[in-house]
Amino acid sequence: MKSGTNVKQRDIILIPFPFSDLSTSKRRPAIIISNSSYNTHNDDVICCAITSNPRNYAGCVPITNADLDEGQLNYESQIKPTKVFTLNKNLIIKPLARLNIKKSKEVIRNLNSSINIEDTALEK
Repeated sequence: MKSGTNVKQRDIILIPFPFSDLSTSKRRPAIIISNSSYNTHNDDVICCAITSNPRNYAGCVPITNADLDEGQLNYESQIKPTKVFTLNKNLIIKPLARLNIKKSKEVIRNLNSSINIEDTALEK
């Protein structure tokens, strides 16, 4: 994506996603979860992975085209809130869609439930 392109929280983007051995990559969707202040002041965005694999992953948020404010997906998919990564904006191939507020909040709730600080005062 061209430098200076304005990306926004809730945008679903197409990115090159590397294989685990880093030998090559495939084009995969991801969703931007970083807010506008972060996106404006950084060269990277914070993203969550999206999969079209129908396997039911714990904490995943299922999405369909009905959950989008703009654009469309080729397949019903799942956002994986615990698969978080940063990505340089220059690696974004193109925008695909924009997730609605309701589903976006569900993604963040699921992420928060995985990383919230548990009360350790009760532990002995």
